[in-house]
Amino acid sequence: MTSLTVDRSVLDGLLAETGDHSLVELVLDAYLERAPELTGSLGRAVAAGARPDAAHHAHDLASLSGQVGATALAKLARQVEYDADHTSNALDAQFRRVEHALPLVLAEIAALRAGG
Repeated sequence: MTSLTVDRSVLDGLLAETGDHSLVELVLDAYLERAPELTGSLGRAVAAGARPDAAHHAHDLASLSGQVGATALAKLARQVEYDADHTSNALDAQFRRVEHALPLVLAEIAALRAGG
């Protein structure tokens, strides 16, 4: 499986572009709050067989994850989006990968946010 670490160069790029540490902190805080919500909504949509909703939530999670450099999680979420859009039988398994990866990414982002 792909490494689940956060690509810090994405955050460094945001900092270089804006010069604003507080903006980077705000982005990380928003991710820590929003990513679990999106994953929960995604899981409910997958469980209900609501593929259009699953695709929508997966797309949002992929975009949000990409913004903080969680590229492996973004890739997993894009695969869920693809599977939801293409009536794949792998949707449940792909969602479980996202569900497994999220806590690892959140822990790393929390550590980054705390200055680690």
